[in-house]
Amino acid sequence: MPRMKYTLAKRIYWYLRRYPAQPVLDFLEESQWWPRERLEALRNNKLRALIEHCYAHVPYYRKVMDARRLKPGDFTSVRDLTKLPVLTKDLVRQNLSKLWADNIPAHKTHEARTGGTTGEPMRIRRWPPDVAWQTQCYARELSWGGLGVNQPRISLFGGSLGQPEPQTLRGRLAKFSKRKNLFLPAFELGPHNVADYAKKIQASPARHLLGYASAVYLLAFLTEEAGLSLHLDTVYPTAELLPDAWRNKITAVFSCKVLPYYGCGEVNSLGYQCGEGEGYHRPDEHAIMEALSEDGTTSFEGSGAFLVTDLDNHAMPILRYKNGDAGVLGDAPCPCGRTLGRILELHGRVNDMLLTTENIPISGVIATYALQRWVRGVKFFQFVQDRPGQIRVRIVPTSEYHRDVEEKRLREILRKHLGESAEITFEYPEDIERTPAGKARFVINHWLTQKTDRAAGPP
Repeated sequence: MPRMKYTLAKRIYWYLRRYPAQPVLDFLEESQWWPRERLEALRNNKLRALIEHCYAHVPYYRKVMDARRLKPGDFTSVRDLTKLPVLTKDLVRQNLSKLWADNIPAHKTHEARTGGTTGEPMRIRRWPPDVAWQTQCYARELSWGGLGVNQPRISLFGGSLGQPEPQTLRGRLAKFSKRKNLFLPAFELGPHNVADYAKKIQASPARHLLGYASAVYLLAFLTEEAGLSLHLDTVYPTAELLPDAWRNKITAVFSCKVLPYYGCGEVNSLGYQCGEGEGYHRPDEHAIMEALSEDGTTSFEGSGAFLVTDLDNHAMPILRYKNGDAGVLGDAPCPCGRTLGRILELHGRVNDMLLTTENIPISGVIATYALQRWVRGVKFFQFVQDRPGQIRVRIVPTSEYHRDVEEKRLREILRKHLGESAEITFEYPEDIERTPAGKARFVINHWLTQKTDRAAGPP
């Protein structure tokens, strides 16, 4: 297979940003076929360098290692990670500034706010040389479904939610570089405009679609209901688990391959399907994953809560981070021939859809998207729907939360998408109930749960 090369314009753009996209992609295209021993050697080397960096420049880790009488020389392989404690979301919040590297100026980094499926927004700092690893792992794995780095794509994700978007130079440059792509707002999709969505997709040269799993399924369901015809090459659902019924509907309606992918906002690229073997390939060059069992033991193959070590975030290293997800890890060979480890199973929950005042479904990801992008000062959150057009917003606030401001903003966003007469109420519990796996469901739709016939599709 020929190597993927970015266009000259993109390579110049990356060079100006000190962002080694092409060199990293070249490396990753080769390393996915390396013997397992060579991959492990790479991981060990990257981990040793990261530990030395953490001890020298990250106050939190220096304090942790000193308390345990550890020195960088005590870490020779990934298996020595167990000498460090688990990093939880609460520990990140409590030690945020102490997790920032003192040798990387803040003005050279950018802050990302994550939402994820745990209902716990987080703030993570990154700088361009490290971001290249997560984005080029993403580019490599999308190519497994036929989507090359210069090919246009269709995105079915959030949108602005009616809020003004900041117009930064970087944002304008990024938008210009993606001008051939087609963006469709996931939360606007419904029976009233599915024909318009289909028309735009048909007119676009793009034949690969990426989007929230529930939004892609809804597009397939509404397309079929409207008697429309759409053909795609590959669909890449993400952000939610993909039930077999959803996969089958998407495959049948769009006559396409379906390759879900998985990540968390704190680390991003973590798992991608190749279409040949079971589960998701892990980008082992970029991240280390452990499974934490209920008895407190950890393993690199087995079942449990995920602990993730980002080998490529030097601005704000996160080691053995408990991201709130769980599943089964394994290193068995894949028929595709790649030597990357795998996530054999993802344990989680399909996001509940939300129903508008007119009983039209929209993706439940709007909950985490709204909280992630537009609301500050939230420790945990949960959206509960008891009937169409009604939402109880449950929030565990921090000291940064300004109740009047944030309630007004959320009401505006939710009424825009659920209906102007939608009933929006707020509750402030001391905590949010967890599942047995330790996760807080961020959307609960009691109305849908009570319906007996859910297999036929959205109501």
